[in-house]
Amino acid sequence: MIDLDRIPREIYFQLVELMGRKEAESFIKKKHYNFLAITHKIIYLRLKKFFKKKPRIFLLVFAIILASIVLFYLSPFLAI
Repeated sequence: MIDLDRIPREIYFQLVELMGRKEAESFIKKKHYNFLAITHKIIYLRLKKFFKKKPRIFLLVFAIILASIVLFYLSPFLAI
């Protein structure tokens, strides 16, 4: 059983919604109620679910990040 005094109820229920009750409880126990790790997992699962529904947005974000990296490294040569 999970001690809901150690993590907020809302966060617990969000994790249960994304992972399922058994997996969420085992993850919480494995991370020793580390709030930061739990919230990172929730953000990761939400982004994964969002990009799975809309893969074009994932490609757009990936292209923007890639273009930013390329421009950063090529800026000395382009004299921008």
